[in-house]
Amino acid sequence: MIRLLGQRQRHRFRHRHRHVCEIEVTKTPAQTDVCNGSTVEYTYKVTNKSDFFTWTGSLSDSVLGSSMTPSPHPGAFEEFTASGTITGAVTNIAPPPVLR
Repeated sequence: MIRLLGQRQRHRFRHRHRHVCEIEVTKTPAQTDVCNGSTVEYTYKVTNKSDFFTWTGSLSDSVLGSSMTPSPHPGAFEEFTASGTITGAVTNIAPPPVLR
């Protein structure tokens, strides 16, 4: 049995006009105890903590091979799901965003 844990990362970007430019990326498995070879669905939540800017970027999960292009407005969030087969030990890490 393999135990999966949700994981969160915060990313802060500086802007010259002193606006808050921060996003939070959370990756959460649908179940936390799985057997080797099982399929697990993950939910990715991208929260825009900015007070002014719409965040546009891309997220990709190098383990699952999935890619998302969220664009949440200030104070909003977007969620995506992706599935993958668990083989061996898995460390659940939220992917860092790529600005566009």
